Parts: sequence; C-alpha cells; structure tokens
Amino acid sequence: GTLDKFIGDSIMAFWNAPIDVADHPAKAVRAALAMRETIARLNESDAFGFGAEQAVRIGIGIHTGVACVGNMGAESRFNYSAVGDAVNTAARIETVCKTVSFDILASDDTVRSLPGWAFLDAG
Repeated sequence: GTLDKFIGDSIMAFWNAPIDVADHPAKAVRAALAMRETIARLNESDAFGFGAEQAVRIGIGIHTGVACVGNMGAESRFNYSAVGDAVNTAARIETVCKTVSFDILASDDTVRSLPGWAFLDAG
C-alpha cells in the first residue's frame, strides 16, 4: 500500500496505485489484521508507558472503490494522494468503529470482493 498522510491521530493509506495490484482488497485487510496484532503486542509490553490499566485502541475503516489518485494541489504545492467518494466512505466507516466496538470495519464492497474470507456482520 501507499502510506498517504497523517491526519490528526489518523493514518491514511491506499492500495492499487500507482500500479495495479490484483488483490488490493486482500492486502488492505491483511494490513489491518497486522496492525491489530502489532497494537496488541505493543500494549502487552507497555510500549506506550500507560500501564496495564490503559491500552491504546485503534479503529480501521476499509472500503474498496474508485478514487482519483495522483498529484493534487497547485503548481507551487502539491501532494500525491487519493480523493473521492471511496476515500470519504472509508473515513466514515472508521469513525463507526467506536460505536459498534470493533477495531476493524470493512464495507460491503470490500467483503464482496473477497469471496471465501470470513467476516462478521457489525450491524
């Protein structure tokens, strides 16, 4: 994937650009699962220094869709990024993680693109 930017306490990444990747939804889900494992390991070792009573929690929103990817901005300042409804949908999905008490949420579009994978219904 491409690590795009840090937005406050969030990280934005996308797959399938700048080159086509046939299994990009699977790669995104695998990255989310690896993040879950890493945060658990960091919490167990108290890497953040908060003690056993306070763990760092994360929320990850995954959506598969079409986005505009490339250099965005003006002549004097631009950034390689992704914009569009698919990006906004992923961000909205991430904000729901706290509400439904899941650390990873994937859209129906992502789930449908991964036949044979097991997903739980959050609704």
